[in-house]
This record gives sequence, C-alpha cells and structure tokens, in this order.
Amino acid sequence: MFIQTAVIFSLVASSLAIPAGNRPSKRAILSVQNYSQFQISNGVGGNALAEVKAKFPIDENNIANIDAQDLAILKAAGETAEKAETLAGGFNEAIAAAGGANTAAGRALQVGKIKNKVLKLQMSVLVLKAQVAQGRQDRVAKLQEQITKLNKNVQLDEDAAGQASRSVNFQAWSNEWEPGASCEHVNMDAESRKRLNEALSNQKTMELLWSAGRHAQERRREAKEHWETGGLRRKKEQPQTKLCDNIRCVV
Repeated sequence: MFIQTAVIFSLVASSLAIPAGNRPSKRAILSVQNYSQFQISNGVGGNALAEVKAKFPIDENNIANIDAQDLAILKAAGETAEKAETLAGGFNEAIAAAGGANTAAGRALQVGKIKNKVLKLQMSVLVLKAQVAQGRQDRVAKLQEQITKLNKNVQLDEDAAGQASRSVNFQAWSNEWEPGASCEHVNMDAESRKRLNEALSNQKTMELLWSAGRHAQERRREAKEHWETGGLRRKKEQPQTKLCDNIRCVV
C-alpha cells in the first residue's frame, strides 16, 4: 500500500494539536544492527515495504513521540542503505561485475537494489514524518518528495514480485559511528546519547580493542628499534581520542 499525501497534513495537524505535557512517554524499541541483519534484499521481490516495516516496527500513529535513539537508528540505517547502493562493495558495483542487470545474476541484484531503495526511502520518510509531527514545517516539502520516490520504488518492487532477489555483502552498522569518526555530532539530549552509547558499546568493543592493540604493537616496535640502534627516535603522534559519555571513540 502506498503512503498517501493526506498523511502529511495529518502529521502537521497533530503537531499543533497535542500539548507537550500530554504526550506519552518515549521508549526505544530498535537496536543497533549490522547491515546484514537489517537488509531486506535477499529472497524474492514484491513485498519490500512490508519487510522493512517488520524490521523497523515504528508506530507511525505516534511518531511525534519517537524515542531519540530510535530516530538516530532510522537515520543511520537509511544512510547505510544508501552506501550499500553506491559505495565499493555495494549494489552498483556488484551489478556491473555480474555483467549488468540483464544477466541472471545481475537481475537478482537489481531486484535486491530496488528493495534496498525501498528500505532507504522508508527510513527517510519515517525520519521526516517524525520531524514534521514534531513541528518542523520546513520538512514538509522534503517529506512529499521522499514519499513520491518511495511509492515509485514500491511499485517497481511489486512489478518484480516472485523474482529472485539478492543482497550484497556490505559491512556497516545502523548507527552514526564509523571507524575513525567522532561521536560529538549526534543531535540528541544527554540522556538519550548516554543510552545510545550504552547500546553501541558492545559493537564498539572489538574495534576499540583492535585499535588499542595496534597502538601498543607500534609502540613496542619503536622501542625495539630505538634499543637496537641506540639512537633517538621522534615519537609518532599519539592517536587522538575524545570521551563520549561511557565509551571512548578513537579518531
């Protein structure tokens, strides 16, 4: 089922009608996942939007009160889906390597790419709907634009109903942190940031341990060379770190 334009006006009206003090309390329902866990491209075409909604069960009737952590995850998941289409190792590259969309392998990837577009655009629509419902009238035009794109790709997916669909082995997470990135840019209140950091901590542990191990190994190598040569070596610049609540993000 396509998203109707009337939904936008309903969101605008609801943002004006509900006093802030009467809004229900927020509670996060999503968790950080790898792209391989939340992608929907494997299987067959024809039911992409329903598959996305099953992976991201956001209550669109109460989207004005979406938890900040859930909103951040939606935004990052959409950005990750975009990267899975355009960056190295993504759909565009895989389809070209398969000989184009007219080959058997390329066609399955093309069907998967359309499903991935539905995923990406639904994430964008949900984020924009939340912003509009929270009073961001400047986002109404963008929401309408994304709904139009979503409806187009939902139709393309339905046209490919039953056809083989294939995903790509793209490695990324449904959060706003990437290797080497600072965590200070996330726009949310302190408590929500703390909760999101706690949710991310398990995923970041291996990366941080690997970085610390690499740093220690480099220092040992320098010490060994210094001892063997007897010369003075200029210390290499230490990796900078920024403390982000309960975890330390290597930059």
